[in-house]
Order: sequence, then structure tokens, then C-alpha cells
Amino acid sequence: VDCGLFTTTFVQALHSSSFGGQDGTNTYLGNPGGLVLHFPEDKTLYHMGDTDIFSDMGLINELHEPKIGIVPIGDRFTMGGAVAALACRRLFRFDTVV
Repeated sequence: VDCGLFTTTFVQALHSSSFGGQDGTNTYLGNPGGLVLHFPEDKTLYHMGDTDIFSDMGLINELHEPKIGIVPIGDRFTMGGAVAALACRRLFRFDTVV
């Protein structure tokens, strides 16, 4: 999607997405996702969103070549520190990780 100064691509994330109501019912809230922001003549940023590690992260790297990664570390519904480090080392070639 062209946003003027940059383009963005919505990509997959691995996470459930629902809300538990007070009456015990769950409401589906849609697909989880991450964002790749492409800045012309500058570095590409990948915001992983609320996700765990998944093998298609390697495909995201191959297609978009992000150099800045915003990585979730929470260890409950997202990656813990060790898994996040593994994802960054094995699947990406980031210059900067936040």
C-alpha cells in the first residue's frame, strides 16, 4: 500500500486473536499480523506484531530484506528472549533490533 513517503505490506503473524466476554463467550477479532515498511532509498523496517517464531519469517526476509526489526519479547503469547534472538539470528539479517 502506497502511503506517500513509504509503502507498507501486511504480513502474517502467529498468534490467536479473540476477546473473552463477561458472559464466557469469545469474540473473534481477526487475523494477527505484522507490518513491513519500505522507505525509498532507506532501510526497510519489519514490525513483527504480536507473534511467536514461524518458519515463513525467512520468506518475509527474502522478499522484503528488512534491516530494522521490531521484535516482541514477552514469553507468554509471544517469543521469549532466547527464541526472539534465535529468530533474528537464523531468519533475518537485521542491522538494528528493537
